[in-house]
Amino acid sequence: MSEGSHHLQILPEHVAGNGAIGRYFLIPGSPSRAKLIAESFDVVDKEIITLRHNDTFLGRVRLDDGTMLEVAATSSGMGAGSAEIIANEIIEAGGRRLIRVGTSGSVQHDTVGVGSLVIATGAVRDEMASRHYAVTEFPALAHPDVVLACERTAFRLGIADRTFKGVVHTKGSLFARAHFKGPMSEENRAYKEHLMRAGVVSSEMEASVLFVLASTLSGPALSLAQERSAGASAIKAGTILGIIGGKDSWVAPEEIDRIELETCVFAIESLKELNRIDRMEGAAA
Repeated sequence: MSEGSHHLQILPEHVAGNGAIGRYFLIPGSPSRAKLIAESFDVVDKEIITLRHNDTFLGRVRLDDGTMLEVAATSSGMGAGSAEIIANEIIEAGGRRLIRVGTSGSVQHDTVGVGSLVIATGAVRDEMASRHYAVTEFPALAHPDVVLACERTAFRLGIADRTFKGVVHTKGSLFARAHFKGPMSEENRAYKEHLMRAGVVSSEMEASVLFVLASTLSGPALSLAQERSAGASAIKAGTILGIIGGKDSWVAPEEIDRIELETCVFAIESLKELNRIDRMEGAAA
């Protein structure tokens, strides 16, 4: 057997599945959340535990027709630099469906409350990692099929009234940008106020890197017909976030646990919906 990727220790055989589409990956930050996601799989086939605990759980979930969808949960670590490494290794091994499953602080405090879910349509690139792939004017956008799948899931699960979609903020610094530590506190407060007025929904630390990687590494542009028929050639990336923080602070640990669990379940159901879109052709999807 050939040696796996440097950090994840995954091989192309781990990423293969679901015909030409490949395995669907959910990418939380923490290894505990990756394990939590795996506990909701119908079957866990393999655990790949690494020294840095960028752990991967390979499994399957049952679809409505009784067939099994091959899925995975992989911990990306914390921050844009770590997410860039992990997403690259998944893509290099053949992964083409990647959804970040994370937590986030609300920017729209009056409307997007704690316990809400956010479907990112795009991200503000307030980190350095993605700038090594594309100029800052290049947009960080979620794949529309992933956004559609998540939106359908919210309505199907009856939680559309507290699920929001829109642009999120990806920051490179937690304590300076979100908690206003250090000598640039006033500048950072003004920056957040600008995001709020611009309609940014919430703030997190990885989405923009994932979106830019998916766009820049997908290869030549495909027509709609080619994208549907080509299966694995297009990289589809998205981000689902549970809101655990408001204007002043995070909620209690037990409430965070509840929000994380709901976000993980929502993510698995969204994968099933994305697979329905992937298997359909034309406008019917």
